[in-house]
Amino acid sequence: MPKDRAKPARLIEKAQASFLEHGFENTSLRRIAHEAGMTTGALYHYFKGKDELFVEVCLHGYRIMLKRLDAAAKLTECQPPAERIVAFLDAYFGFFLEHGGYFELIEQFDREAESLKIGPELRRRVQDASRVAQGRIQEALGAKSPASAAKAELLTALAQGVIQRMRIGAFEQAGVSFGEIRRLCGETIRRLIQTE
Repeated sequence: MPKDRAKPARLIEKAQASFLEHGFENTSLRRIAHEAGMTTGALYHYFKGKDELFVEVCLHGYRIMLKRLDAAAKLTECQPPAERIVAFLDAYFGFFLEHGGYFELIEQFDREAESLKIGPELRRRVQDASRVAQGRIQEALGAKSPASAAKAELLTALAQGVIQRMRIGAFEQAGVSFGEIRRLCGETIRRLIQTE
């Protein structure tokens, strides 16, 4: 990676960890710059402020997620929509399991963008990334209709619900393996798609 791209990437990585550990309000740009091995002035060369850096962290998370969704789409391009969606679900779960910090911050952004005082232009950038991810799911469903948009939202809600239950250890407490949850999600998706 060229030096001019390595520094912002390092800042994003350190910012992600700091925002997770300390929260948006308690994270200082000085701390992030120090942890990235640079001055606060150098940080301002790449990002205008904490809100822009937070948005860039979320956008980086979306880029990781979209790479996974695109890989799932490529692997399943000749398969029926239900199988494509199951692959997308696996990609989404994989994103959470391997990059949970980015997932957490994206969710925080969705819940708290206004209270975090993130301006409308920066909010729009993250909302656009979210729409792109939803669009990938709609494409996998094979239609761009209000019904497929609703199903894409429902499938996302299903995945997020499973992730919420994983976070609190509900499946472990019930003695249910992740493999079994994945199988049940796949069955549910296949039934939902067949009703179209």
